[in-house]
Formats: sequence, C-alpha cells, structure tokens
Amino acid sequence: MKTRTRRILIVSAAAVTFLVLGWATIIGLLLTAGGGVATVSLHERSEGIRFYLPVPMAVVSATAATAGFLSPLHADDLIEIDGDLDLDEWEPFVDALFEGLEDCPDVTFVEVVDHHDHVRVAKDGGKIRVDVRDPDFSLSVAVPIRPIRRAVSSLLR
Repeated sequence: MKTRTRRILIVSAAAVTFLVLGWATIIGLLLTAGGGVATVSLHERSEGIRFYLPVPMAVVSATAATAGFLSPLHADDLIEIDGDLDLDEWEPFVDALFEGLEDCPDVTFVEVVDHHDHVRVAKDGGKIRVDVRDPDFSLSVAVPIRPIRRAVSSLLR
C-alpha cells in the first residue's frame, strides 16, 4: 500500500510540475513573440556585481498603449515644445525615422574612445545597442527597433 501511495504522489508531483512548466513556457513564448526582448546587462567589477534583465517588448508595448489610453492628460499637455506645435505633427517624422532605422544596414552611429573608456551606439541586427565600458564597469543595453516604433507611435496618438 505504501508503494502505491508513493507512486501516486510521484506521478501527481510530476503532472503538476509538467503543467506549471508548460504554462510558464507558453506565457514566456507569448510575451517574447510580441516583438522580442530588450536586454540590460551590467557588470560592476570592483564589487563583483553582475546584473542581467531581459524585458519582453510585449510588456513595453502594452504599457505604452495603456499609458497613452488611460492618461488623464494628453501628451500635448505634458510636453511643451512650441505653442503652435502639436505632437500629432511629429508622427510622420517618427514613422520615417524608425522606418529608416529598420531598413538601414548595421552601422555604428557614435563611438567614443578616451583612454580606457569606450562608448558605442549602434544598430546591430534589428536592435539599437548601447555599450559603455570602462575599467570599473560595463553596461550593455539592446532594444529591438520594431516594437519601440509601435510603442512610441502609440504614445503620440
């Protein structure tokens, strides 16, 4: 009897584990399928700190859409560029900017090297990448272009 109870518990635990891992996998795939993942990686050498944060772009897009939809104040009220300028006028410029970024080949936009310090901003694949390196730390941020385009466009509407 004890062997049968033990088998039932093992099978039950395996089934629950399979269901939890299955759902976690499905949720992860749904989050990343919405445009990939932005990443932030930090290595602080003197303290030995390593930090890596993947951010699903579906979360960023949903947050931007929600912020634009639920905001009691329109962005025009928050950003004062010019009394006669409407942020809606910026939408074609933003679309053209992101279209150009998506279509252009991989390129380094800015690179600064000063002694042991190095800063680089580039388009690499479908991402904008910012890398900062010095003797004490290194920081890398990579953001997919297409989902950022959708998020910024939803904020301008």
